[in-house]
Amino acid sequence: MTKTVKTAVPNKAGAPKPPATTVAATKTAQAKQAELQEQARLLKSMMSTTAASVVAYQQTSGDYGDMSQQSEQEWLFLNRNKANAKELSMIERALRRIKDGTYGVCARCTQPISPRRLRAVPSAECCVECQEESYGAMAMTA
Repeated sequence: MTKTVKTAVPNKAGAPKPPATTVAATKTAQAKQAELQEQARLLKSMMSTTAASVVAYQQTSGDYGDMSQQSEQEWLFLNRNKANAKELSMIERALRRIKDGTYGVCARCTQPISPRRLRAVPSAECCVECQEESYGAMAMTA
């Protein structure tokens, strides 16, 4: 399999203009960066709002039923917060890959990640094939 490399073609002013694929890739990366930054902002906002509501609920007194409900709310908060923190970490790594210019490249096989996968999972680090291999390896060790 051979890859076609497009080179810059000089414009009328004599300065090379970037190939269309580079411009499109840059616009896509900028759009993904904005989308990921918005997701990160929403997650951070949701995490702080939830924390504030749990703390406010703790400050109310009540009977054993209230304490049981408070305990359940804290448990839900901790689990939701853990999941949100993991997702936030994945988003921050994706934003670093955008800055490094490696966004959309599989971390394992270095092949491009399909645009469909990136639309479905914008923070994806691996292509579908490598991700399936890692899930298969985890299933065998379990």
